[in-house]
Amino acid sequence: MRTQTEVFAVAHQALSDLAGASLEERLIEVFVTRLRELSGKVAVPAGPAPAVLARSAFAPSAAGRASVEAAIRERLGANVAVRFETAPELICGIELTVDGVKLAWSVADYLASLAQDVAALVATELAAPEAAVHAA
Repeated sequence: MRTQTEVFAVAHQALSDLAGASLEERLIEVFVTRLRELSGKVAVPAGPAPAVLARSAFAPSAAGRASVEAAIRERLGANVAVRFETAPELICGIELTVDGVKLAWSVADYLASLAQDVAALVATELAAPEAAVHAA
């Protein structure tokens, strides 16, 4: 378990060190593509347009911001207010929050998912020999 923790800490640090504005811009492009490819209509409640918070590890370029805003407005309507923030903990990624719902895509999410999968696998592997001993 300690080795697993150390491996993920090193991967996290390496990816943080490698991240840069050009990589972030590419991630924003991929995120916008995925946002546009979401199936189904997004139901926007009646009343004032919802506010959207867009967070990314680096401040996006003007073109990146415009692309994200355009994709959001395609999904939620032209009157949606979009606010941008930087969040270095995201490590190469972007997340949108609207009315308490979050849509995120980042390397940090991949690492967290991988860590959960490995922890579950380790737990299963550790339990298997113990179960075999009790069955014998």
